Amino acid sequence: FSTRIIPSTSFLSNDRDPFSRIRASRGHRFPEPWGMAAPPLEVLRCHGYNGLKRIAGAGFLPEGEVSWRERSAGGWKSNLIVAGAYLILTLLMIWPLPILFNRAIPGDGFDGWQNYWNLWWVSEALLEEHTSPFYTRYLYYPRGVSLLFHTLNVPNGLLAMPVQVLFGPIVAYNFIVLISSVLSGYGTFLLTLYLTKSRRAAFLAGVVYAFSPFRSAHLLGHMQVFSTEWLPFFILALFRAGKGGSLLLPALFLCLSSLCDWYQALYLALFTLIYIGWLAWKKELSPGVALRLG
Repeated sequence: FSTRIIPSTSFLSNDRDPFSRIRASRGHRFPEPWGMAAPPLEVLRCHGYNGLKRIAGAGFLPEGEVSWRERSAGGWKSNLIVAGAYLILTLLMIWPLPILFNRAIPGDGFDGWQNYWNLWWVSEALLEEHTSPFYTRYLYYPRGVSLLFHTLNVPNGLLAMPVQVLFGPIVAYNFIVLISSVLSGYGTFLLTLYLTKSRRAAFLAGVVYAFSPFRSAHLLGHMQVFSTEWLPFFILALFRAGKGGSLLLPALFLCLSSLCDWYQALYLALFTLIYIGWLAWKKELSPGVALRLG
């Protein structure tokens, strides 16, 4: 949508009421908040959400028009439907796991049980033993061992903790399988929507990413590998940071991705370097942006 709300000559006019000639020629009657006339309805309707938001913020919203807050609420409802669609697709793709949700976990009988133990240990360490989950005496007892470079999946353990307390470790494991696919699809949807402005293309991209053969193959037990949900969120936050947005979200998603699998920290570091190089090549990399992203 265009962000040009009205012709700039209207604002540069020396008239006290820049819209007086428009109103007079078209016969419109509008409320005049703060002593200024509102733009015609045609102007409001043809410039989409961004134009409507700017007009509403300036106090030019005529009576009967939808406010930008109401438009935002409609967007959230639409995104909720998209997330629900990914949830339904996930349930179909992992069938028959939904009917065995509290009795079995997906896997080949090997690495899945290691990640099953990981989820249990994070909850046990934090809730029962009140200690760091990055060290345990349950392995190599009595000396114990560091788990700092182990595929511990701490973010998954934290997400699964309430479910594990209420329903047990099997349901907690399957909950992570479910939520990882849904968030992978939804994060890719948001990223693609940001880049293409096409909801259909964004939804299709989310399907391709969430249910790719790579992720499906690692559902056999490699939880740290199929936990790809934070990658698209990081890239989206990085793109926004490159345009002047906050660095807090890229840092947060980088931490979540890295704590799921240290390999992801390497992948995202390489991607960030490539992105900075792209900005420099396009001559869009200011010193301030370079310092922020570096």
